[in-house]
Amino acid sequence: MLQIETKTDYFGQLLKWVRDHRAQIDRPFRIRRGNKLEPIPEDVFPVLNHDEMMAGLEEFFSTDIVEGIRSGRETDFHFEYFGNCHRAHFGRQQSQVYFSFRAITPVMFGLKDLQLPTSMRDVIRDPSGLVLFAGPRGHAKGNAARAALREFVEKREARVISIEEPMKYVLPEGKSQVLQREVGWMSAR
Repeated sequence: MLQIETKTDYFGQLLKWVRDHRAQIDRPFRIRRGNKLEPIPEDVFPVLNHDEMMAGLEEFFSTDIVEGIRSGRETDFHFEYFGNCHRAHFGRQQSQVYFSFRAITPVMFGLKDLQLPTSMRDVIRDPSGLVLFAGPRGHAKGNAARAALREFVEKREARVISIEEPMKYVLPEGKSQVLQREVGWMSAR
């Protein structure tokens, strides 16, 4: 995972605030806690104009990322900033740059922690197959997939290949060999 060590005041403070409030941030600045959107007071984080936003992005992210944003490409990636993992999405809406950051918890839950049905363990024990996790945003698909993979790699000797966009967690090896592939990923630095 890419590590960013710049101390860009605005974006660095914004990421710290998001992590401290266990939230996801969207532009214009609102945070999502659970399924509820709340505005961030402008005295805490004033909204940037386009030039200020691009200047901050140029200091914080790689030229490839910034050029992708300028050209209007939708850009998804993950990055690490001072030991904390984040997921980012950038795009354009009516000539305006929009973005969202999500602080990623370092905790990988187990099947028991998530109170998933026992049938999930049966799926994991099956010697072959493909498992898809699908559903609306915010319904813990990623956590469920990670919990299932965690149990699988801890109990079975197999070669596990995950294809993710973007990759959120580094899976432990356990008894299995784990190969994580990330598609659609751009270097953040």
